[in-house]
Amino acid sequence: LGIAQIAAGPAFVGRSLASLDLRARYETSVLAIKRGNELVITPELTERVKTGDVLIVVGRDEQLANIEEASSRE
Repeated sequence: LGIAQIAAGPAFVGRSLASLDLRARYETSVLAIKRGNELVITPELTERVKTGDVLIVVGRDEQLANIEEASSRE
């Protein structure tokens, strides 16, 4: 298990955490979102990912790597 900081890529920007469904798809949880100088702790599922956001995610290492790859897709 690990915690990773994943930069929000094109596939995630503009989408809500609910629509990304990272818990079901990757068995991971978003603990927080770093947004500039702000830290959104335990974000609501309605929270939309914005350009420049960094998701702080907990899960298995291989799943974290899969999320990072998925985020960078166009």
